[in-house]
Amino acid sequence: MSYTPNVTPSPTTTKGDLIVRGTSVDVRLGVGSDGQSVKSDANSTNGLAWFTSGMGNFSYVSGRYYGSTNSLALTSASNTLGVMYATPVYIWKRQAFTAIGINATVAVASNIRMGIYADSGGVPGSLILDCGVAALSLGVTGQYDVAISQTLDIGNYWLVVLGDTAGNTLSAISTNSLQFLGTNGGAGTAPRIQKTQAYGALPTPFGSATYSEGNSSMNIQLKV
Repeated sequence: MSYTPNVTPSPTTTKGDLIVRGTSVDVRLGVGSDGQSVKSDANSTNGLAWFTSGMGNFSYVSGRYYGSTNSLALTSASNTLGVMYATPVYIWKRQAFTAIGINATVAVASNIRMGIYADSGGVPGSLILDCGVAALSLGVTGQYDVAISQTLDIGNYWLVVLGDTAGNTLSAISTNSLQFLGTNGGAGTAPRIQKTQAYGALPTPFGSATYSEGNSSMNIQLKV
């Protein structure tokens, strides 16, 4: 006795198409444009729709640096020995990055280790990449980069710095710029995220984050 399986042909026609449930049968949701995401949409025929996130139409440009998209103005801040500083960054489309860096306005002979963490409910979570060390030279100000080869998908991430010596003054994001980190209420200003950490390889996960109220976040950036 032969058996013929009852297999419904795929409704897809194009690379990247999705199969979604329509009113009564599976139907095709055609592939979206580069950088788009799928969201629930009760007004669409299939209950799903492609959308472009807030900055999804912007392209990353080779050779340019990208940091926190919510920074209003820049200032400077000094690093403290034994403290790791974390700054949030939003990646609006999948992108490969070639470097991570900071800008020193006052430099002492020291090492600054940098890294990338995943977001975990609004604070740094698991370590994505310990990027390595930038060696700062006494009195030599300007940009210090560490070369990387890291592709990040759309989402929230945290960039961190950890120095082996105090006394460097680094470009920072002005106090109260990162309101989405929350405040301690009343007239409180937005904090920066940091933690006590001995110099060395970056920990994973990040560990317990501290809100340093009213202090500027370090302006750590990724380079395309």
